[in-house]
Amino acid sequence: MAIIQMKKVTAYVMKSDTKKVARALQKAGVMEISRADRDGLINEENQFGAAKAEARLQKVSEAVSVIKRYDHTKKSFLMPKPPVTVDELASEGDREKIDAALAEAEAIEEKMGRIRSEFSKTTNKIAQIAPFMGLEARTEDVHDTAHTVAYCGFLPKESDEALTALTAELNGLFAVRRLALDEEFIPCLIAAHRTVAEQARTRLKELAFTDVKLPEKGGTVKEQVAELKRRINELEQERKDAEEQAAGAAKNLGILLVYEDHLRCEAERARAIDMMGATGKVQVIDGYICHYDADKLETAVKSAADVYYLDVRDPSEDDDVPTAIVNNKALRPFEAITDMYSTPAYKGIDPVYILAPFYFIFFGSMLSDAAYGILLTIGSILVLKLKKPEGMFRKVVTVLAICGVSTLIWGALFGSWMGFDATELAIATPLWFNPLENPMMMLYVCIALGLVHILVALGMGFYMLVRDGHWKDAIFDKGFWMLILLAIPVMLIPGGGTAAVVMVLVGAAGLLLTQGRHKKGILKKLMGGLGSLYDVTGYLSDILSYCRIFGMSLATGVISMVFKTIAGMLMGNFVGAIFGAAVFIAGNVFNLGINALGSFVHSARLQYIESFNKFFEAGGRAFSPLSYKAKNNRVVNAK
Repeated sequence: MAIIQMKKVTAYVMKSDTKKVARALQKAGVMEISRADRDGLINEENQFGAAKAEARLQKVSEAVSVIKRYDHTKKSFLMPKPPVTVDELASEGDREKIDAALAEAEAIEEKMGRIRSEFSKTTNKIAQIAPFMGLEARTEDVHDTAHTVAYCGFLPKESDEALTALTAELNGLFAVRRLALDEEFIPCLIAAHRTVAEQARTRLKELAFTDVKLPEKGGTVKEQVAELKRRINELEQERKDAEEQAAGAAKNLGILLVYEDHLRCEAERARAIDMMGATGKVQVIDGYICHYDADKLETAVKSAADVYYLDVRDPSEDDDVPTAIVNNKALRPFEAITDMYSTPAYKGIDPVYILAPFYFIFFGSMLSDAAYGILLTIGSILVLKLKKPEGMFRKVVTVLAICGVSTLIWGALFGSWMGFDATELAIATPLWFNPLENPMMMLYVCIALGLVHILVALGMGFYMLVRDGHWKDAIFDKGFWMLILLAIPVMLIPGGGTAAVVMVLVGAAGLLLTQGRHKKGILKKLMGGLGSLYDVTGYLSDILSYCRIFGMSLATGVISMVFKTIAGMLMGNFVGAIFGAAVFIAGNVFNLGINALGSFVHSARLQYIESFNKFFEAGGRAFSPLSYKAKNNRVVNAK
């Protein structure tokens, strides 16, 4: 079905039914709400509803984050998200339990925050006063007197000589005790007579002396450091106890995760209500639906409002119409590749019909190892069955499962089975040819695939121009290039040389005469046409880009052969067999992982760079109906 025809909808309901209608629309999941900002509509009563819902959501999200931080329960990658129904998402759940769990999480975070703060202050205090542990006097005895001023602090080592000179200069009125000599910053205790106190402070400031305030009581520095370390140990124990308490709170994580998803749905509904407009007593709801969902929309509105009116119509040229795409099960996973690039424009075309078969071919020919294909498909199916992924992740994993089949086919055609040859493994006999033994044949295959792919892309562009009534542009901008490129296979046909030359000349002449058609003046038109012929280098470059298939295919085969050879060299005895098996398994896992990633990326690149620019209209906006969605859980009945 590809891109679905959309309908614009305006629903009129009583203001008193607004929240009930919004809930019904969210449960139906068929309508995207857009802002009703026409003249005469007001929205004062709905203001700030979304802000309140999001504030509550943030509070719950913080509580969930606290519990997750200290939840040490081991979770498998393949563990699926817990299932949740739409009715459970719509319900607030057990508020008494939820409020208790929130209060417990808040208390845990407050306690942990206090412990972290005190721990930081205590360690900083130890770092500050520990250098003065050589001071035998009690800290309360280190203070100013009637005739002297005391300074305690650090002096940069490079200023030590200047401090010695200052001591000599203030003979008898200035004394220094260095508590360490081999430190970058020397801890010092300084006493100065009050008659030179100001002079001493000025000079010390020039020497980059840093004051340290010792505790006013508590005994010697050594005793205080010991006490502070004892407090550090106590805080460590308090932290462990708090973490155990937090780990125990993980029993509430499930209900909080459901409640968080509930609030997320509430916030989305509140944002939708904020976009609605109103007159005196009537709520106005604008939006879009798929053309086949009109009956579902009316059923939903009718279930929540006794009085209503629906205006379902075709959107205008100026409307910002979202793009809804529906494909069959075989093509649907490949929508992920398009989504990574851009959503198609509403009046464009869904490229998945040509993307899927070519992506299937390119991926398999790049990875091109039959054993890897089997492993990739089985592994992907296990992820789908056990983890039950959703959304983009599910589509990507499904693409890998499908492309594993392509990899198996190409691997069998090339006789590629983890580096084994036909003398070692009978099944490794190529059904077609071995790229390592016949690289030129592989190069020809890559160029042929590229030529077909580009011609199909140009054909799609030709179709879209004809569909939109621009048949001249279709011939001039796409048709002549198709004629030139088709000359390449025609030239390879015995006796087709003359026909190929004619096709090239006709195509080139057509481009020369038409590509400057939008310019004024005969000379400018011809110059524009002449300049367009330079694009032939771009098309040749595009075709040569498909040689990356050749490189990826050879890389997979060579790397697997290298690991097989290394493993074979280690298989001399029992211990060697263990190491050899480990090298073989680890090497092939690495090879499969790195080259599957490369095949995924480069197959997509060939679509984006070499194909899409010839027909694809990007810039669309994905259709996003108001519905119940879950981040933490798996919705088992979305509608």
